[in-house]
Amino acid sequence: MSNYDDSKYIGIWGPERAGKTTYVLALKQYLRRAKSYSKSQSQDRVITRDSKWEMIATPETQGKLRQAEDRFVRGIFPEPTDPNQAPDYYDFTFKKGDDRYDVTVVDAAGKHILDDADPSGYLGLLGGCSGLLILLDTKSDMSGTEQSYFAALDRLLSFMAPEGRVRQSIAFCLGKVDQDDLWSALHHEGKQINELCWEHVPGFADFYENHQKSLTKAHFFAISAVGRVATPRSYDRPNIVVEGPSSRMVDPDDGWLPFRLFDPLLWLFDQLDSEILNPLERSFKKRHYQE
Repeated sequence: MSNYDDSKYIGIWGPERAGKTTYVLALKQYLRRAKSYSKSQSQDRVITRDSKWEMIATPETQGKLRQAEDRFVRGIFPEPTDPNQAPDYYDFTFKKGDDRYDVTVVDAAGKHILDDADPSGYLGLLGGCSGLLILLDTKSDMSGTEQSYFAALDRLLSFMAPEGRVRQSIAFCLGKVDQDDLWSALHHEGKQINELCWEHVPGFADFYENHQKSLTKAHFFAISAVGRVATPRSYDRPNIVVEGPSSRMVDPDDGWLPFRLFDPLLWLFDQLDSEILNPLERSFKKRHYQE
Protein backbone atom coordinates (compact mmCIF):
# COMPACT_ATOMS: atom_id res chain seq x y z
CA MET A 1 0.00 0.00 0.00
CA SER A 2 3.08 2.21 0.01
CA ASN A 3 2.57 3.40 -3.56
CA TYR A 4 -0.80 5.09 -2.99
CA ASP A 5 0.75 8.53 -3.45
CA ASP A 6 2.11 7.51 -6.86
CA SER A 7 -0.91 5.67 -8.25
CA LYS A 8 -4.49 6.43 -9.19
CA TYR A 9 -6.70 4.08 -7.17
CA ILE A 10 -10.34 3.11 -7.50
CA GLY A 11 -12.25 1.90 -4.45
CA ILE A 12 -15.22 -0.49 -4.40
CA TRP A 13 -17.67 -0.24 -1.53
CA GLY A 14 -21.21 -1.27 -0.66
CA PRO A 15 -23.49 -2.34 2.19
CA GLU A 16 -23.22 -5.69 3.91
CA ARG A 17 -24.42 -8.51 1.64
CA ALA A 18 -24.37 -6.24 -1.42
CA GLY A 19 -21.90 -8.66 -3.00
CA LYS A 20 -18.51 -6.91 -2.94
CA THR A 21 -16.54 -10.16 -2.75
CA THR A 22 -18.90 -11.86 -5.19
CA TYR A 23 -18.40 -8.95 -7.60
CA VAL A 24 -14.63 -9.33 -7.74
CA LEU A 25 -14.77 -13.14 -7.88
CA ALA A 26 -17.28 -13.02 -10.74
CA LEU A 27 -15.38 -10.31 -12.62
CA LYS A 28 -12.11 -12.23 -12.30
CA GLN A 29 -13.72 -15.44 -13.54
CA TYR A 30 -15.57 -13.64 -16.34
CA LEU A 31 -12.47 -11.88 -17.71
CA ARG A 32 -10.57 -15.17 -17.58
CA ARG A 33 -13.32 -16.88 -19.59
CA ALA A 34 -14.10 -14.02 -21.98
CA LYS A 35 -11.35 -15.08 -24.38
CA SER A 36 -12.77 -18.58 -24.70
CA TYR A 37 -16.54 -18.10 -24.90
CA SER A 38 -18.26 -19.88 -27.78
CA LYS A 39 -18.17 -18.30 -31.20
CA SER A 40 -21.79 -17.21 -31.00
CA GLN A 41 -21.21 -15.54 -27.63
CA SER A 42 -17.95 -13.96 -28.74
CA GLN A 43 -19.88 -11.96 -31.34
CA ASP A 44 -21.33 -9.90 -28.51
CA ARG A 45 -19.52 -6.56 -28.63
CA VAL A 46 -19.36 -6.37 -24.83
CA ILE A 47 -17.60 -9.72 -24.49
CA THR A 48 -15.29 -8.89 -27.40
CA ARG A 49 -14.38 -5.61 -25.71
CA ASP A 50 -13.83 -7.17 -22.29
CA SER A 51 -11.78 -10.13 -23.58
CA LYS A 52 -8.83 -7.81 -24.21
CA TRP A 53 -8.34 -7.16 -20.48
CA GLU A 54 -6.47 -8.99 -17.73
CA MET A 55 -7.32 -8.79 -14.02
CA ILE A 56 -4.33 -9.60 -11.83
CA ALA A 57 -4.56 -10.02 -8.05
CA THR A 58 -1.60 -9.25 -5.82
CA PRO A 59 -0.12 -12.39 -4.16
CA GLU A 60 -1.60 -11.33 -0.82
CA THR A 61 -5.07 -10.87 -2.32
CA GLN A 62 -4.79 -14.16 -4.21
CA GLY A 63 -4.09 -15.92 -0.94
CA LYS A 64 -7.05 -14.28 0.80
CA LEU A 65 -9.47 -15.19 -1.98
CA ARG A 66 -8.21 -18.65 -2.95
CA GLN A 67 -10.77 -20.64 -0.97
CA ALA A 68 -13.67 -18.36 -1.95
CA GLU A 69 -12.60 -18.50 -5.59
CA ASP A 70 -12.45 -22.30 -5.58
CA ARG A 71 -15.99 -22.38 -4.22
CA PHE A 72 -17.27 -19.72 -6.62
CA VAL A 73 -16.27 -21.68 -9.73
CA ARG A 74 -18.56 -24.43 -8.39
CA GLY A 75 -21.40 -21.92 -8.06
CA ILE A 76 -21.12 -21.36 -4.29
CA PHE A 77 -21.16 -17.76 -3.08
CA PRO A 78 -18.73 -16.43 -0.44
CA GLU A 79 -19.82 -16.16 3.18
CA PRO A 80 -21.13 -12.72 4.24
CA THR A 81 -18.54 -10.46 5.83
CA ASP A 82 -18.57 -10.52 9.62
CA PRO A 83 -19.68 -6.99 10.65
CA ASN A 84 -17.38 -7.16 13.68
CA GLN A 85 -14.19 -7.98 11.83
CA ALA A 86 -11.61 -5.35 10.90
CA PRO A 87 -11.74 -3.96 7.35
CA ASP A 88 -10.03 -6.08 4.72
CA TYR A 89 -8.62 -4.96 1.37
CA TYR A 90 -8.25 -6.74 -1.97
CA ASP A 91 -5.88 -5.23 -4.53
CA PHE A 92 -6.02 -5.83 -8.29
CA THR A 93 -4.37 -4.51 -11.43
CA PHE A 94 -6.29 -4.31 -14.70
CA LYS A 95 -4.19 -4.34 -17.87
CA LYS A 96 -4.83 -3.97 -21.58
CA GLY A 97 -1.77 -3.28 -23.69
CA ASP A 98 -0.09 -0.22 -22.20
CA ASP A 99 -3.13 0.70 -20.09
CA ARG A 100 -2.90 -0.19 -16.39
CA TYR A 101 -5.25 0.64 -13.51
CA ASP A 102 -5.07 -0.26 -9.82
CA VAL A 103 -8.29 -1.12 -7.97
CA THR A 104 -8.79 -1.71 -4.25
CA VAL A 105 -11.89 -3.43 -2.88
CA VAL A 106 -12.69 -2.36 0.68
CA ASP A 107 -14.50 -5.16 2.49
CA ALA A 108 -15.84 -3.77 5.77
CA ALA A 109 -19.00 -3.03 7.68
CA GLY A 110 -20.47 0.48 7.54
CA LYS A 111 -19.93 1.00 11.26
CA HIS A 112 -16.18 1.33 10.66
CA ILE A 113 -16.66 4.47 8.58
CA LEU A 114 -18.83 6.00 11.32
CA ASP A 115 -16.05 5.70 13.89
CA ASP A 116 -14.78 9.25 14.37
CA ALA A 117 -11.32 7.95 15.25
CA ASP A 118 -11.13 5.96 11.98
CA PRO A 119 -8.56 3.62 13.59
CA SER A 120 -8.09 1.51 10.46
CA GLY A 121 -7.69 4.46 8.08
CA TYR A 122 -10.79 3.23 6.25
CA LEU A 123 -12.33 6.66 5.69
CA GLY A 124 -9.03 8.15 4.57
CA LEU A 125 -8.39 5.32 2.11
CA LEU A 126 -11.79 5.53 0.43
CA GLY A 127 -11.77 9.33 0.44
CA GLY A 128 -8.32 9.32 -1.11
CA CYS A 129 -9.32 7.16 -4.07
CA SER A 130 -9.56 8.82 -7.48
CA GLY A 131 -12.83 7.06 -8.22
CA LEU A 132 -15.40 4.96 -6.38
CA LEU A 133 -17.66 2.10 -7.43
CA ILE A 134 -20.54 2.04 -4.95
CA LEU A 135 -22.78 -1.02 -4.89
CA LEU A 136 -26.50 -0.58 -4.23
CA ASP A 137 -28.63 -3.51 -3.15
CA THR A 138 -32.42 -3.69 -3.04
CA LYS A 139 -32.21 -6.50 -0.45
CA SER A 140 -29.92 -4.77 2.06
CA ASP A 141 -31.08 -2.68 5.00
CA MET A 142 -29.77 0.68 3.85
CA SER A 143 -31.92 3.06 5.84
CA GLY A 144 -33.42 3.66 9.22
CA THR A 145 -30.71 3.49 11.89
CA GLU A 146 -27.74 5.59 12.80
CA GLN A 147 -25.48 2.71 11.79
CA SER A 148 -27.11 2.45 8.37
CA TYR A 149 -25.44 2.36 5.01
CA PHE A 150 -26.59 5.86 4.11
CA ALA A 151 -25.30 7.31 7.36
CA ALA A 152 -21.91 5.87 6.47
CA LEU A 153 -22.15 7.09 2.87
CA ASP A 154 -23.20 10.56 4.05
CA ARG A 155 -20.07 10.76 6.18
CA LEU A 156 -17.87 9.53 3.33
CA LEU A 157 -19.20 12.09 0.85
CA SER A 158 -18.90 14.88 3.43
CA PHE A 159 -15.28 13.88 3.93
CA MET A 160 -14.73 13.89 0.15
CA ALA A 161 -16.42 17.26 -0.39
CA PRO A 162 -15.02 19.73 2.16
CA GLU A 163 -15.85 22.59 -0.24
CA GLY A 164 -19.22 21.23 -1.30
CA ARG A 165 -18.07 19.33 -4.39
CA VAL A 166 -16.92 15.71 -4.70
CA ARG A 167 -13.95 15.78 -7.07
CA GLN A 168 -13.91 12.00 -7.56
CA SER A 169 -15.93 10.15 -10.18
CA ILE A 170 -18.53 7.85 -8.65
CA ALA A 171 -20.20 4.87 -10.34
CA PHE A 172 -23.43 3.89 -8.57
CA CYS A 173 -24.13 0.24 -9.39
CA LEU A 174 -27.49 -1.40 -8.90
CA GLY A 175 -26.53 -5.02 -8.32
CA LYS A 176 -28.48 -8.26 -8.66
CA VAL A 177 -30.52 -7.05 -11.65
CA ASP A 178 -30.99 -10.71 -12.60
CA GLN A 179 -34.02 -10.61 -10.28
CA ASP A 180 -37.21 -10.90 -12.31
CA ASP A 181 -38.72 -7.52 -11.38
CA LEU A 182 -35.52 -5.57 -12.09
CA TRP A 183 -34.74 -7.53 -15.25
CA SER A 184 -38.21 -6.94 -16.64
CA ALA A 185 -38.16 -3.24 -15.80
CA LEU A 186 -34.76 -2.81 -17.42
CA HIS A 187 -35.25 -4.89 -20.56
CA HIS A 188 -39.00 -4.92 -21.22
CA GLU A 189 -40.37 -1.74 -19.67
CA GLY A 190 -37.51 0.51 -20.79
CA LYS A 191 -36.85 1.92 -17.32
CA GLN A 192 -33.69 3.99 -16.89
CA ILE A 193 -31.16 2.67 -14.37
CA ASN A 194 -31.43 5.74 -12.15
CA GLU A 195 -35.22 5.27 -12.08
CA LEU A 196 -34.72 1.70 -10.85
CA CYS A 197 -32.45 3.00 -8.08
CA TRP A 198 -35.08 5.53 -6.94
CA GLU A 199 -37.84 2.90 -6.98
CA HIS A 200 -36.10 -0.21 -5.65
CA VAL A 201 -33.40 0.96 -3.22
CA PRO A 202 -35.11 2.25 -0.04
CA GLY A 203 -33.84 5.69 0.93
CA PHE A 204 -31.65 6.23 -2.13
CA ALA A 205 -33.85 8.87 -3.79
CA ASP A 206 -33.71 11.12 -0.71
CA PHE A 207 -30.00 10.50 -0.26
CA TYR A 208 -29.19 11.39 -3.87
CA GLU A 209 -31.36 14.49 -3.81
CA ASN A 210 -29.42 15.73 -0.75
CA HIS A 211 -26.06 15.19 -2.46
CA GLN A 212 -26.86 15.81 -6.10
CA LYS A 213 -25.21 19.23 -6.28
CA SER A 214 -21.94 17.89 -4.90
CA LEU A 215 -21.93 14.79 -7.15
CA THR A 216 -20.81 16.40 -10.40
CA LYS A 217 -19.23 13.23 -11.82
CA ALA A 218 -21.68 10.41 -11.11
CA HIS A 219 -23.06 7.71 -13.38
CA PHE A 220 -25.50 4.81 -12.93
CA PHE A 221 -25.02 1.16 -13.91
CA ALA A 222 -27.01 -2.07 -13.66
CA ILE A 223 -25.00 -5.26 -13.11
CA SER A 224 -25.39 -8.89 -12.12
CA ALA A 225 -22.73 -11.38 -11.07
CA VAL A 226 -24.93 -14.38 -11.82
CA GLY A 227 -26.78 -13.30 -14.96
CA ARG A 228 -29.63 -15.33 -16.41
CA VAL A 229 -29.80 -18.90 -17.71
CA ALA A 230 -31.23 -20.04 -21.00
CA THR A 231 -34.62 -21.67 -21.29
CA PRO A 232 -36.20 -22.94 -24.51
CA ARG A 233 -37.69 -19.46 -25.01
CA SER A 234 -34.98 -16.99 -23.98
CA TYR A 235 -32.62 -15.88 -21.20
CA ASP A 236 -35.50 -15.39 -18.82
CA ARG A 237 -34.62 -17.15 -15.57
CA PRO A 238 -32.28 -15.93 -12.79
CA ASN A 239 -29.16 -18.10 -12.59
CA ILE A 240 -29.62 -18.67 -8.87
CA VAL A 241 -31.35 -21.16 -6.63
CA VAL A 242 -31.98 -21.00 -2.89
CA GLU A 243 -31.01 -24.09 -0.95
CA GLY A 244 -32.00 -23.66 2.68
CA PRO A 245 -30.21 -20.69 4.25
CA SER A 246 -27.70 -20.39 1.38
CA SER A 247 -27.93 -19.77 -2.34
CA ARG A 248 -25.84 -20.82 -5.30
CA MET A 249 -25.79 -20.58 -9.07
CA VAL A 250 -27.90 -22.96 -11.10
CA ASP A 251 -25.25 -23.14 -13.80
CA PRO A 252 -21.73 -21.94 -12.91
CA ASP A 253 -20.23 -23.45 -16.08
CA ASP A 254 -21.01 -23.03 -19.78
CA GLY A 255 -24.36 -21.32 -19.23
CA TRP A 256 -23.02 -18.68 -16.84
CA LEU A 257 -22.74 -15.19 -18.27
CA PRO A 258 -22.79 -12.21 -15.87
CA PHE A 259 -24.44 -8.97 -16.93
CA ARG A 260 -22.31 -5.89 -17.69
CA LEU A 261 -19.97 -6.40 -14.72
CA PHE A 262 -17.04 -4.55 -16.25
CA ASP A 263 -18.92 -1.46 -17.47
CA PRO A 264 -18.63 0.66 -14.29
CA LEU A 265 -14.88 0.08 -13.98
CA LEU A 266 -14.27 0.89 -17.65
CA TRP A 267 -16.20 4.13 -17.21
CA LEU A 268 -14.10 4.98 -14.16
CA PHE A 269 -10.91 4.20 -16.11
CA ASP A 270 -12.03 6.69 -18.75
CA GLN A 271 -12.69 9.33 -16.09
CA LEU A 272 -9.16 8.87 -14.72
CA ASP A 273 -7.71 9.22 -18.20
CA SER A 274 -9.64 12.43 -18.82
CA GLU A 275 -8.14 13.92 -15.65
CA ILE A 276 -4.57 12.90 -16.49
CA LEU A 277 -4.43 13.68 -20.23
CA ASN A 278 -4.41 17.15 -21.74
CA PRO A 279 -7.26 18.04 -24.17
CA LEU A 280 -5.24 17.16 -27.29
CA GLU A 281 -4.25 13.76 -25.89
CA ARG A 282 -7.85 13.08 -24.86
CA SER A 283 -9.06 13.64 -28.41
CA PHE A 284 -6.84 10.78 -29.64
CA LYS A 285 -7.41 8.45 -26.68
CA LYS A 286 -9.93 5.71 -27.47
CA ARG A 287 -12.43 5.39 -24.67
CA HIS A 288 -12.73 2.02 -22.95
CA TYR A 289 -16.44 2.32 -22.15
CA GLN A 290 -19.06 3.05 -24.80
CA GLU A 291 -22.75 3.20 -23.87
